[in-house]
Amino acid sequence: MSTKATKHSAPGPYLGYGLQTVRLCARLLNELGDSTVFVEQDDDISVLYGNGSRLLEQTKRVKGNPLSDWSLDLWKTIHNWLEDHAPFNGISKLCLYTTSAHEPGPFAKALLAARSSQDVDLLVADINGKLTTAKKKTKVYEYIKRFLDATAEEQKSLAIRFEVIQETDVLASIRSRYEAAVPPPLLERVISFALGEAKIRSDRLLELGKPGALNAGEFRSMVRLFVKEINLPAYFDFDSAPVPQAELDNEFVSRPVFVKQLELIEASRQQQLQAINDYLRAVASKTRWGDEGTLLPGSLDEWENELLQRHSAICDSLDILHAGLSEVSRGKAVYAECRKVELSLQGKSVPGHFTHGCFNELSGSKRIGWHPAYLDLLE
Repeated sequence: MSTKATKHSAPGPYLGYGLQTVRLCARLLNELGDSTVFVEQDDDISVLYGNGSRLLEQTKRVKGNPLSDWSLDLWKTIHNWLEDHAPFNGISKLCLYTTSAHEPGPFAKALLAARSSQDVDLLVADINGKLTTAKKKTKVYEYIKRFLDATAEEQKSLAIRFEVIQETDVLASIRSRYEAAVPPPLLERVISFALGEAKIRSDRLLELGKPGALNAGEFRSMVRLFVKEINLPAYFDFDSAPVPQAELDNEFVSRPVFVKQLELIEASRQQQLQAINDYLRAVASKTRWGDEGTLLPGSLDEWENELLQRHSAICDSLDILHAGLSEVSRGKAVYAECRKVELSLQGKSVPGHFTHGCFNELSGSKRIGWHPAYLDLLE
């Protein structure tokens, strides 16, 4: 693929975000993940697919009908494609995108329907039979003549690749990606974010003299993370139902490591049962949130790191302020202070039983302990 922008790659008119930015964003959100989407490269918008083929797109925001028989927009676009890209080797689509809702004229319809040399010959004959009208429109005639003077193979190659996209709502193909999953109040934030990132990232590359090229898969992943972040519930849905007594008793009898850790500081049976209850509820909540996609990537790692830091700070503080405590008493104090810790997860409050359960989960993996010599004693 050429890395040199052609002379016909001009910015489209702007209304809010430029039409090229909107189409760049729409292609990034709808093309295959291994596609690279360019702005102002081989055309207004172009797509390089993983298999090496390309799509070229001209964007038109016009008041009239860009698909009428003698449309300057239509024939200038066709002229430019023939001049810059014929015989269209490696090009899979030649797309004309327009915001007009007008019905295509007979020529445009015939060009869209053409699939054989005979179809193209009929179109050429039809145009030639009406050239008297075109010659009165000097500018249009110059562009039509380029198509008529093209070889039969060039005419056919252009016709079978030609397609038209008409959208009076230029954001429709972007909005449709997310409206089923994102509540209406948040949808405009998603669209604004996607458009903003498409413009900022492509503009930065162009300013550096590089192709304005973005990978579709990477762009979608970035937008997907933003959607998850703003679409999270205002609070985490915790299952408040208590753990059945039989399940508590089974866990108590099996004496998992975190229960053994509590035995080292002579915790009461009631404390151990409460710890088991909190632990089981915390593990169940995290599993469910992971399945539902409520948790952002890395958020649990950050959460556990914060718990580890809090535990370390509590231990350091007790070493300084209560150096005379016995090891068991010190362990009781560390455990009691950790039960008071209040943290937020992804900026949202969590109940005490979840924090407490996660502390016990860490003690079960021996990443923390209550008794100062817990590692040696557990051995």
